[in-house]
Amino acid sequence: MTPSDLSEIEARLKVLESTPWRRVAGNRVHGTDYHVCTCGGDLRDNEMRFSHDSWKNNAAFIAHAPTDIAALLDEVKRLRKITGETG
Repeated sequence: MTPSDLSEIEARLKVLESTPWRRVAGNRVHGTDYHVCTCGGDLRDNEMRFSHDSWKNNAAFIAHAPTDIAALLDEVKRLRKITGETG
């Protein structure tokens, strides 16, 4: 991963609004001020019912993504500083 790659990820992270995000009501993700997304399909379709648990898992992953990505970027920078790696 190049320094440019890291900068692009950081830029996308910095423009997020209303973080931190949190999972609510099973499959929805909300920010501080607004609804971010809903994971899942139409439950009227019996074929979709089996994946309801995966919707909650997807929502949890999405809700934690900004915090997780920020921590991972910090760790990459810390390790690069220790090893002297520049890109």
